Amino acid sequence: MVDIEITFLTGRYHSTPWGRNVNEGVPEWPPSPYRIARALVDVWKRKLSELPEDRFFRVLEIFAAPPVYCLPPWKAGHIRYWMPSNDKDASSRRLIFDPFVTLARGEKVFIRFDSSPSPEALSDLSSLLERLSFLGRSESWVKTAVCEKPSDIIRWNCSPDPGAVAGRSALVPCLAPGEGSPKELLAALCRSTADLLSEGRDRPPFFEWVNYSLPERQAGNLFTEKKRNSTRQVRCALYALSSKVLPLVEDTLSFAERARAYLMGIHRKMNKGDPAMVSPRFSGKDKQGNPMQGHRHAFFQPLDADGDGRIDHLLVYARDPFDPEEIKALDKLRTIWQPKGRPEVNTVLMSLSDSFSARPSTRWVSATPFVTSRHYRKGRGTMSEWIENELLRELEARGLPRPVRIEPLDGTAGGKKKTPWWAFRRARKGEVPLTGYGFLLEFDIPLQGVFSLGSLCHFGLGLFVPEKKE
Repeated sequence: MVDIEITFLTGRYHSTPWGRNVNEGVPEWPPSPYRIARALVDVWKRKLSELPEDRFFRVLEIFAAPPVYCLPPWKAGHIRYWMPSNDKDASSRRLIFDPFVTLARGEKVFIRFDSSPSPEALSDLSSLLERLSFLGRSESWVKTAVCEKPSDIIRWNCSPDPGAVAGRSALVPCLAPGEGSPKELLAALCRSTADLLSEGRDRPPFFEWVNYSLPERQAGNLFTEKKRNSTRQVRCALYALSSKVLPLVEDTLSFAERARAYLMGIHRKMNKGDPAMVSPRFSGKDKQGNPMQGHRHAFFQPLDADGDGRIDHLLVYARDPFDPEEIKALDKLRTIWQPKGRPEVNTVLMSLSDSFSARPSTRWVSATPFVTSRHYRKGRGTMSEWIENELLRELEARGLPRPVRIEPLDGTAGGKKKTPWWAFRRARKGEVPLTGYGFLLEFDIPLQGVFSLGSLCHFGLGLFVPEKKE
């Protein structure tokens, strides 16, 4: 068996299926073996031309039989735009469709071919895949590789099925080498659409349609846009941040405070400037001005997704769903001011969802310092025992399981830049800074999502994220 994994780096696969026009707005799904084989021909010709022809033919033999897939959740979509024209008559502009499939970032597509290549052919395939930078249209950036040790949890959920019903099936172009020679197969893969039209063909040689059944949970008409569910509950808003100077992770607390102030200002303006009408979920105070209990107000969580030491995302989430007016305010958040003459941070709303889920993991590390407003006293054990008990108390209060291992950390881990806890701002304006601590937590069962613990957890402190694999 040969397993290939494909990661779409932007979370999108832009493509047009064989035999369809791009302006039909239909994307290809799953990625077809015929397209991958043609892409490897291109990589071989342009980036690995020193690979002998006979060895490349051994690589193509791997694609001889239709594969099976492990497909993650997906959704089809398209963008419509008008091509610019030098003609003053605007009616001469052409409407263009750009169809694509969206996936969660970091999700992988696995493809298994029933083949037993030589170690040399497998190594050549790996070299070609390493040099494959896009699949489909050029904006479909990918990272591809041979999966040498596939995980046991991979579920092959898409396979050839001649009896697959409409709406839960897809016709996938595959290779059909048949009795042809390797050189003839290579020539067929290199033929352009113009070549085929001039020969009166509707498809190239060594090409066959194979009917595949799509996963049941993700079935339905893939190419039909579903109506928006007006009753959908929204608890999470995720923003991407852009600026010439992004804020440092050390400024997590102050950036979260400014984001909250901006959102409160937007909501107040929507209610004719009446401060009493500002959402308690944003302000953290009830109608009488008392602090809300039970963590029922929103968390403002700055994130450093790429680990470079700068905040590049903002997550706003709450235990209870946001109401329509609060969602409108979240949608109106466009910029956040920065002090000391730094340029504003632009916020781009990426998603409104019921939950925010990081990958499942049994090992979680502190991304920002854990602080507590309670004070250590003699008789509560050693300082390290006391702070661990504080951590366990917070975990229990949130309904999280007790970790089987707790290891102290002296700074952020797993990123491009390590930041010590003392460098973070750990108190609101006018308050005494609290001591910061960090931990690696290991659980006996995988947890999913993100969670924040301790004082100031509503402003980004005490954040735990899955440990990054080296």
